[in-house]
Amino acid sequence: MTDEKTIENFLMTVESNLATTLAAKAAALPDGFQAAKFQQNCIAMLKGIKKQDLMKIKAEDVVSCLMKGALLDLDFASGECYAIPYWNKEEGKNDLNFQTDYKGEDKIAKTYSIKPIFNTIKEVIREGDEYQKIVEDGNVKFFFKPIPLNNGKIKGAFAQVLFTDGSSIGEEMTVEELEEIKKNFSKAKDSPAYQKTPGEMYKKIVLRRTLKNVAKSFKNSAQTIAYATCSDFEFNNKTGVSNNSEEIRNPFANALPVNNQQALTTNVQNTTAKMPQNEFLQPEATVITSETENSIQGHSDVSEYEKEETIETIYECTNCGSIINQAEDSYSRRNYGKPLCRNCQALAKNGEL
Repeated sequence: MTDEKTIENFLMTVESNLATTLAAKAAALPDGFQAAKFQQNCIAMLKGIKKQDLMKIKAEDVVSCLMKGALLDLDFASGECYAIPYWNKEEGKNDLNFQTDYKGEDKIAKTYSIKPIFNTIKEVIREGDEYQKIVEDGNVKFFFKPIPLNNGKIKGAFAQVLFTDGSSIGEEMTVEELEEIKKNFSKAKDSPAYQKTPGEMYKKIVLRRTLKNVAKSFKNSAQTIAYATCSDFEFNNKTGVSNNSEEIRNPFANALPVNNQQALTTNVQNTTAKMPQNEFLQPEATVITSETENSIQGHSDVSEYEKEETIETIYECTNCGSIINQAEDSYSRRNYGKPLCRNCQALAKNGEL
């Protein structure tokens, strides 16, 4: 069998299994999900992968990766998410890992935040830019006046979440802190994305950290799991990445989008003032249940999603990224001003954080 025929058969298997899994888990998918369009974009993306890389990954692992995009309603074609191949040391096999772009992070936050979000802002700060962080009445604000078309050295990055009630939260990180995160926790620190568009990756890092302070309510357990595992950063250091691992390039774009900064002054405080006040009420906690669907025989990737559908809120430690419970979230917010796991609470108590 020729290589072309082999890859064609592989893609047909993936497409068939993906269609079966999407049908089996229809109840877990977001409202209005367009399965046919999602499948087409997935197959187009997979065709952009080097054949020798794709054929090292099991078809069921590819489907499992793609299903995370489906569960979170993120699209490969629009650059909301992408996939990266890995050598998984722990399991001794090649894997395909689903990861979000910062556009995908935006979409998830605005869709699933318990407290309605008006907008998110993320920028890199370069030498010569005017920048100031301001904290007023518990709200974090930024004054940012970049030099038009500034190509100077990157000094850091910041991100802010603006809520519809006028409140806001935000984080800032120096370039040294961003590089430490990349060095110690990134699953693909040598990928083309970091090499060619470091500013975009820095924005993703600081946005993800900021969004950890946003409590989210997902439709079901499968969505919660998908979100918890879609970060570019492996904080438990269990996933090994081969030295020659390569980002799967989006066939719909030559590179990650680059922000061509216009000659504009960005004053986030003014943006906050324009937001509608109390347009939405905070939703009450509700539970949706449905009958668990029958598993698809011979489909190893379906079992991950075979769970009773309930609304779940995910809480994360803003320092290390680990999942915490509601009690830990409430206690650390009250005593330390942000969500922290018990280990990080101890560090904060000792002044080490």
